[in-house]
Amino acid sequence: MKLKALYIIRPVTSFAAAFLSLSAYYSLSPASFNLYDALLIVLLIFSLGAISFIVNDVLDIEKDRISHPDRPLITNDMSSREASGLAALLFIAIIVFAHLLKIEFSPLFLFVILGSLFYSVVNNSYGCVANLIASLLSASLVLIGVDIIPTKPSLLLICSGVSIFFLILGREILLDVLDIEADARINKKSLPLAVGKTKAYSIAKVSVFISVLVAGVAGLAYGNYIYIAFYMAATILTLSAFITRSHDIESISYTFKERTRTAFFIFSCGVGGSSVVLTMP
Repeated sequence: MKLKALYIIRPVTSFAAAFLSLSAYYSLSPASFNLYDALLIVLLIFSLGAISFIVNDVLDIEKDRISHPDRPLITNDMSSREASGLAALLFIAIIVFAHLLKIEFSPLFLFVILGSLFYSVVNNSYGCVANLIASLLSASLVLIGVDIIPTKPSLLLICSGVSIFFLILGREILLDVLDIEADARINKKSLPLAVGKTKAYSIAKVSVFISVLVAGVAGLAYGNYIYIAFYMAATILTLSAFITRSHDIESISYTFKERTRTAFFIFSCGVGGSSVVLTMP
């Protein structure tokens, strides 16, 4: 197995998700924050993201031969057996981290685990359902701290989850637009194949704009302009993929995926940064 094969876990995206969860955890109760739990949260969420990407690549190997020929399983930088072994190790680590955090039987943790498994089952057959599950799982990351610190999440934190849901939903739909030929070959029931590229593209745009609107209204309602600034920086990256060449769907490259990965990380910084400012004496 070559070192570059570790791209299969999408380390940047997995770390962004972990940092977002950590920021939200801090915002719930700064007084209860401790480094031990913080480290476990980062390891838990990073591992959850990593295993999801591995399972996705193993199940999508035939599709990726068409649309993602540079991925480790396609270039033979990693074998399917090695990927499965890595996924098994990560699963054991996830259970250990959850146990140490005492959330292994919590409803939210079980939802994330079962939701991830269900996503893997339906992804190659029912794309629309898979998109909704992926968006729900991403949104749930901001609430994982509720299982550790039994407290009521703020409205701003809930709005963050709603914003992430629509941001990821728009991203997933657009990626299905770009994967339409590969999806057609494996008979995947994706939104673009059901309603056409143009309508699916429009739905993706509406989803991202809803994400921006929810975050903007919530930030204004709380007078949290740091939150708004970070979120707008994140969404500008995302929206640029829609605004540029908006009449030429075929020309939209996979740089949109990189943009939303960066946007996700920037937004997590916003949640954390605004949480720190709001809790300063």
